[in-house]
Amino acid sequence: MSYCGQSDVEAASRHQHLVLSPARPEAFRMDCKMLLAAVLLAVACLTSPAQAAFTCPKTAYAVENQNTPKCPTTLANDIKTQQTAADKVKADVAKAKSQMTADKQSLESSLNLEKSKRAAAATKVTGLMTKATALQTAATAATTAATGTQAAITNLKRQMQLLKQKVNSLEAKANAAKPAGTGTTGTTGTGTTGTGTTGTGTKPGGTTGTGSTGTGTTGTGTTGTGTTGTGTTGTGTTGTGGTGGATKPTHPQDCGLIHKQNPSKPSGLYSTKVPGETNFVITYCDMTTDGGGWTVIQRRKAATPSFDRPWNDYKNGFGQPMDSFWWGLEKVYKVTKGENFRLRIEMEDTQGLKKSAVYDNFRIDSELNKYKLTVGKYSGNAGNALMTHNGIKFSSNDQDNDDYIPDSCAKAYRGGWWYNDHCFDANLNGYYSDKNPTGSSGFWLPFNGYKGLKASAMMIRHMDYNPPKSG
Repeated sequence: MSYCGQSDVEAASRHQHLVLSPARPEAFRMDCKMLLAAVLLAVACLTSPAQAAFTCPKTAYAVENQNTPKCPTTLANDIKTQQTAADKVKADVAKAKSQMTADKQSLESSLNLEKSKRAAAATKVTGLMTKATALQTAATAATTAATGTQAAITNLKRQMQLLKQKVNSLEAKANAAKPAGTGTTGTTGTGTTGTGTTGTGTKPGGTTGTGSTGTGTTGTGTTGTGTTGTGTTGTGTTGTGGTGGATKPTHPQDCGLIHKQNPSKPSGLYSTKVPGETNFVITYCDMTTDGGGWTVIQRRKAATPSFDRPWNDYKNGFGQPMDSFWWGLEKVYKVTKGENFRLRIEMEDTQGLKKSAVYDNFRIDSELNKYKLTVGKYSGNAGNALMTHNGIKFSSNDQDNDDYIPDSCAKAYRGGWWYNDHCFDANLNGYYSDKNPTGSSGFWLPFNGYKGLKASAMMIRHMDYNPPKSG
């Protein structure tokens, strides 16, 4: 009989030990107790359910314990297990390699497509650059042509001005050197001891011409415009008028004198002389407004030329007299110095309404005094806006002579003018805008406020000038 979990040999040995020990009562009693315990244990083992057979796990424990013996392993099983794992790894590698090949092919295809797109884009860019170069070349050629055309136009205008100057000079010379008056040639006469009276011929504005005496018999000889002489055996000599010397007129100083000499002359460019200067000045003369004879010193009717200019431009003048221009402060100063001139300002708003303002005793001071403005009595229908500028110095974008403390009015309004302590009530040289109804060439506040003007013109004439009637 064996204990639970003991072999039969171990149980027999223990039984033998118990049988061989009757001589020792204490030992015997102990052995009986142990035997009884063994029997009880055997009964318990026989009545308890059989334990399930132990099965080694697929993966052996690294260290066995008291309940789990170390599972036996064999080399063949290990090799098979490792082979299976290796085959799986090999399959995974093959699959990954196949996927990488497919990805590589896809990337190469995408790369080739991108290269094709870039090549097409490069070709297109090259074409666009070629077109841009061609357009730039054309633009440069057009600019060159335009510059050449503008230069040609400017040169043509200059030649026309010079031609006009020569024509005016020739007119002046023609007026100073008209042909001398002559007596009529006398005819030969024959007669006896006759005498022909003296003939005379007169040149307008010149001296009287005389014909010599003719003598002869029963002859007649007419001399100049004289009477007939008679005489014997004489001949009447030719009578001629004397040459008269006219005084050469001085060159016209302004448009008023030109108009006075010939009231039928039209408005346009004329050659005038400014006191203190030797060169002729090409000036636009208005021969129609209020009787004519006006020297135009300012005109605005277009965005060009810009009136946002430095001091020297306003001093000497700029622009084209037939278009928008500024005659020049220095010329206005020299013409009005010590004289009584009248200033007339013609203006038109953006709606086509025209008005005017006229000021007596107009003049400006010298450059030393910053061309200070002086105006007198006002008349007209545009409003007396310029009176608040009376006694004000001229300002430009590089010379701030205004009375407005916070800023430069010339810079703010982009034009030279006689700006007062609040910049202006009148300003004909401000920034030109083509946008309506915000104004164009400047402002005349009593006329239409800050709506602005479309065009303006400033002109001067002697106050004592009495325009003659044409015809």
